[in-house]
Amino acid sequence: MSSVSPSPSNSASSQDATEVRARVDLNSGNEPGDLPDTSVTLVVPSENLWVRHWPLVQEPVKGVIFITLVVGMAASAVLKTQQPAMGVLVMVAFLAVTTWFWIPVVFRLHQSGIDVHRFAWWKRPSTTRTFFRIPWHLIKRWESTERGVMLLPTNQRLPIEYMNGMFLSWGGQREAMEAKLRFHLAQRKRISSGSSRIRVGSTRNEVSEP
Repeated sequence: MSSVSPSPSNSASSQDATEVRARVDLNSGNEPGDLPDTSVTLVVPSENLWVRHWPLVQEPVKGVIFITLVVGMAASAVLKTQQPAMGVLVMVAFLAVTTWFWIPVVFRLHQSGIDVHRFAWWKRPSTTRTFFRIPWHLIKRWESTERGVMLLPTNQRLPIEYMNGMFLSWGGQREAMEAKLRFHLAQRKRISSGSSRIRVGSTRNEVSEP
């Protein structure tokens, strides 16, 4: 006899992945002493997985250093020039080149690709406010690190490749994210693409395996 029944995961990513347990009774119809029952656990990614990337909040130490630098540079400019406007100008310029650190970004991994929502002060922004979408076929491979995953547009292992890739922090959902990437990327056939960077492109869903 065999049975398949879904059960929610107890991990932090329980809302983003469904755990399906398939139990196969190998003793059915056999004599005692035969192979024992075997349980197989499959993790099937849900339709949508939301991941927030906000270093200013998610990395407290760096966040404190960042704020200290902003205030320090602005104060230093005011003291040297005796003009408050110069302090404001320095602060604005510094914030303009560090938007990647203090502006929250939310990634939505789903069937069609990865939606990137900028200025996402809430965890799940409206899907009608998508900043841009990365189709799965533009991602040729991915590399996991302690902090997150690097999505790469080619299979060439060259330093310049990382400049054209995109980094997604785990956001406390590493297991769910890796399952989602494997699920979508491994199901597509290898195709040729003229793209040399991860960006908005074709809507085709085929992709090469990582």
